[in-house]
Amino acid sequence: MSTSNDQIAELTAQIKTLNESLKPLALLPEYLRIMKDWTTAAAYANSSLHGMKQEAVKMKNEIMLVNKNLVFLSVEAKVTNVELEELISVSKQRRSGAAVNEADGATGGERRLSDMFPPPVPPSTPPAAAAATAPPPA
Repeated sequence: MSTSNDQIAELTAQIKTLNESLKPLALLPEYLRIMKDWTTAAAYANSSLHGMKQEAVKMKNEIMLVNKNLVFLSVEAKVTNVELEELISVSKQRRSGAAVNEADGATGGERRLSDMFPPPVPPSTPPAAAAATAPPPA
């Protein structure tokens, strides 16, 4: 009987060892649930990142459009600045010319805008009447 008791003790020890080695398998359902949760979280994060990427692309396009508008406005401002400088230069030349004419005692030498650009004539006025209403040349 001792051999059978020894065999039973040996089998019991093997079963205990086997049970100890199988304990991690008992946790497998919990591991699988956790992995499923992590997979779901990763999918949600990936979806969120995709949405963020789309928003970033939209913002980039809007910034590029604003940048193009700013470049256009900058060019327009430069053109306007050049036009203003030309007008200032012409105005200074006219002022200096008028001062020279007054110093020389000359009158009527300066031209007014109304002399250079007479008022428009309505289209219903016949050409002869338009010529009669136009101011005489200086």
